[in-house]
Amino acid sequence: MPQAKTPTAVLSLANVFFSTFIAVSGDVYISDLLFTSLPFPLTTGCCSQLASLASQPPCHRLCAMLGSANGAAIVSSAMKKMQVCRQNRRQRRSATCLAAGVGILALIALSVFAAAAPATPPPAVKELTDATFEHDTQASTGATTGHWFVKFYAPWCGHCKAMANAWEDLAKALSGKINVAKLDATSNSITAKRFKIQGFPTLYYLANGKMYEYRGERSVEKLKAFAEGGWKSVEGETIPSPLTTFDVLKDELISAFLQLQGIVYHAPLPFFLLFFIGMFSGILLMCLCSLCSSKKEQKRSAVASRSVKKKD
Repeated sequence: MPQAKTPTAVLSLANVFFSTFIAVSGDVYISDLLFTSLPFPLTTGCCSQLASLASQPPCHRLCAMLGSANGAAIVSSAMKKMQVCRQNRRQRRSATCLAAGVGILALIALSVFAAAAPATPPPAVKELTDATFEHDTQASTGATTGHWFVKFYAPWCGHCKAMANAWEDLAKALSGKINVAKLDATSNSITAKRFKIQGFPTLYYLANGKMYEYRGERSVEKLKAFAEGGWKSVEGETIPSPLTTFDVLKDELISAFLQLQGIVYHAPLPFFLLFFIGMFSGILLMCLCSLCSSKKEQKRSAVASRSVKKKD
């Protein structure tokens, strides 16, 4: 029985439909499945037919299969293969979506735990330096940061080491009410000179532009009682202003002079010996300089007189 030919216009319209369907749905396997399901046996005699159909659009292949004897079975087999491919793709897509969802949930959980985890609390006792003392305490510029109980210490001081634990406990007891701090006077000499620190430890309570020195027992109870109101019974002194550069240089010169005075008092003979040696060396150096300068002047005058004689 002769096979009916499909009109060209219908084939063109069908090809457009199939191509659009393949592009939109993403079923890239349709063309390959229709081609691999051709009814022709893979023999040498049908190679020409196989080659001709391989280059045809999907709709032409579908029409060729439908025109064969078992075309319906072939199309059914091709559709089953397409469904298997779709199921595999859906499974892969589901697995990908599941993995992405688990990853997103893990990131959200980590961010929540990170936000909920308690941050490392700041130390109870605040560490002050020359650079931060006035900025943090505002001792002489308004004291808007509250009252401060400051310990001036030295790392080698045994009494300072003995009261270190009590000072830490005091800071925890007064946390949120009074600032408890410490300053190493040996490495922050500018602030130590500003407050005229002479011994260690020196404890000053800073409040309302004045400083109140604590001289009592160094227990947590006594220190806390002083910080919570006991300082009012002590006569306070006005907090000195921050030292300027001129003040620092002046203090250095005074300190050097006092050290020199101490050397003169404790070792007068070596001092005067060094003094006369230095004076003699200075006088000798000045004489050598003047001698060298006089020789240069004599050479210049001699050269000038020779040039005058030549001109004459």
